[in-house]
Amino acid sequence: MTEQHCSPADQETPQTQDPSHAEEGWQKRYSDLQDEYADLQDRLIERDEQWQDEWSRQSAELTCERDDLERRLDAAHARNKDHQDEIHALRRQLLDLKQSIVASTRMESQVTDQEFAQEMGTLFHEMQNWLLNHFRRGKTDTKDIPVDLIPLVEKVVPMYADFHSSGRLVLYQAVLTASIMEVFEEKLYFGIPRSGPLASLVAVTEYMKPAPAAAAEYNRWRATTLNMLRKREDPEIKIETERQVDSLTQSIGDLLGRLSGLETSEVRTSGLHAIIEHAVFISRLFRVQRAQYRYELPRPTGDSVTYFDGSTMQDVHGEEEAELAGKPVLCAVFPSVTKLGDEQGDNLHLTNVIVKAKVFCSNVP
Repeated sequence: MTEQHCSPADQETPQTQDPSHAEEGWQKRYSDLQDEYADLQDRLIERDEQWQDEWSRQSAELTCERDDLERRLDAAHARNKDHQDEIHALRRQLLDLKQSIVASTRMESQVTDQEFAQEMGTLFHEMQNWLLNHFRRGKTDTKDIPVDLIPLVEKVVPMYADFHSSGRLVLYQAVLTASIMEVFEEKLYFGIPRSGPLASLVAVTEYMKPAPAAAAEYNRWRATTLNMLRKREDPEIKIETERQVDSLTQSIGDLLGRLSGLETSEVRTSGLHAIIEHAVFISRLFRVQRAQYRYELPRPTGDSVTYFDGSTMQDVHGEEEAELAGKPVLCAVFPSVTKLGDEQGDNLHLTNVIVKAKVFCSNVP
């Protein structure tokens, strides 16, 4: 083999070549680099244009998708609002249905024991205030009671002679309450006419009274019937109620006027009329309940003494029960109310005193 040797001229670079050849070399390399730069620049511009087109395309697609999603969201919100309105309407219908079910299984006019106690308490204070306003200047000596009224007063307050002057208002209230008891002791419903188609209702109700085993059914029928009567506002009942209230107002006003020696007045009469109307309202409210109620006005007699009983009585002046134990009751100025049975009109053996009688006791044990 023969060895090949490069000549010194072949191994020259632009730095080792002569100046003319070096300049040509540099110009050629410069030209090549310019071509490469131009090519890269064209490729970058082309790539930028491609990316711009792709970005614009994707951006347009995303914008369309966003707009579509917004439209779908708006539509969903609209549907949701419609659904919410529908849900609200359905909930209202459900509530109305529940109330209808309650009304059909529990009488609309059902009143709690506490509400009855409040109503009776209001009536008691109305009576007290009316007496205080119109009779505080009444006669102070019980010896001045007209002779023809003594039997009536003795029936209500057998020991009326023991009253001193400060107890005259208690005496008047005892007489007032005993007279108003007519409203609560009405056999069935205050204001039912004594003649006409409704007159037989009292007899029918008495006839329908069942054995204790069927008490709930009977009390439900009675309460429903009387509640319909109460809501109907029958003109015959209205006329009869007005007649009885006017008559009772007149008789009580005359009685207290003679006991007190005071002249009547329009204000006094209208106040008494309003009290009796309130008593009628409460008595009817009692009657339309499924439970039954008993009203008791402790009335001592000349032959027997009634002693204070804290379970059914309270002192009209607010004295403590312990101080009144064993003391005789002189008179009662407001009745007790005892509930018989439960809210369904059943279990009549259950009793609950919802209003205690207001009594006036003797200071002598």
